[in-house]
Amino acid sequence: MGKSVVKKVGDFSLYENKDNTITSGYLYTATKRLPFALSERNRTVRVWLPHDYFTNNKKKYPVIYMFDGQNLVDSKTSGFGEWDMEDHITNLMDEKKIPGLIVVGLDCPHEKTGKYRLSEYLPYHYKEYHDPLFKDINPGYGDKTASYLFKKVKPLVDDTFRTLSDKENTGVGGSSMGGLMSFYCALTFRKMIGFCLSFSPAFMVLTPKDLDELLSKWEPKPKDYGKFAFFVGGKEFEGEFVKPTIKVLNYMEKHKFGPDQVCFIHNSLLIHHESSWTRYVEDALTFWLGKEEKK
Repeated sequence: MGKSVVKKVGDFSLYENKDNTITSGYLYTATKRLPFALSERNRTVRVWLPHDYFTNNKKKYPVIYMFDGQNLVDSKTSGFGEWDMEDHITNLMDEKKIPGLIVVGLDCPHEKTGKYRLSEYLPYHYKEYHDPLFKDINPGYGDKTASYLFKKVKPLVDDTFRTLSDKENTGVGGSSMGGLMSFYCALTFRKMIGFCLSFSPAFMVLTPKDLDELLSKWEPKPKDYGKFAFFVGGKEFEGEFVKPTIKVLNYMEKHKFGPDQVCFIHNSLLIHHESSWTRYVEDALTFWLGKEEKK
């Protein structure tokens, strides 16, 4: 007999807003204070639990920590679109492609201009940026955001829920600036993170010269890192993301990251939007958690 669904788990309360689009599993939320934030210091942390979480109280789950948490499982809270993470994970579990997965999302600032989000998701400090959107931005707080997620949120989640907390079962994910942040986290916390989902990573915010310099200072040893799943589209604004992402991939290949460690998906017909990223979530998660069949 498993446990029944509870309304509160530690600091987290069951999300019972009837006006939502969550199709399976259970969403819990807690409000936490970000000491470094430029706006909305009280921020929502969202924890989505798979549908079998309360039917087997001995089962533990891998966890993926994701940016832009409001966009992951509920279109009613998303700013532009939804990833449908709950549908993809449920599908993979039903098809026995992955054992299960908990999703943890940290909301970004909800202000309309996106200025503070850019600041929180900018891990590098340069005088000049390739994208003019950044010319008047405050200094990047991405290093603080990353530290908060993995030094504060992760221990809280591990203490509260039944997680597999080791490196192999810990992932990070996001898109655009969140994709850049995910890559940064995978490098910075490589002893803790075994998977990085980096979709449409915003390497293009850096000038080509600064990106070259950044890569030249990174001398990676593949054995120190986990798996990486990249996606880029190619249509409209998304076209700007292709070249710098391929530059990073070429650099990783040069340092002996092989196809068993790096998955790259490119669809030149897709735009910069959640509707594009959701198409390849299952491929990325299977690459991470799927078990190869023995021949």
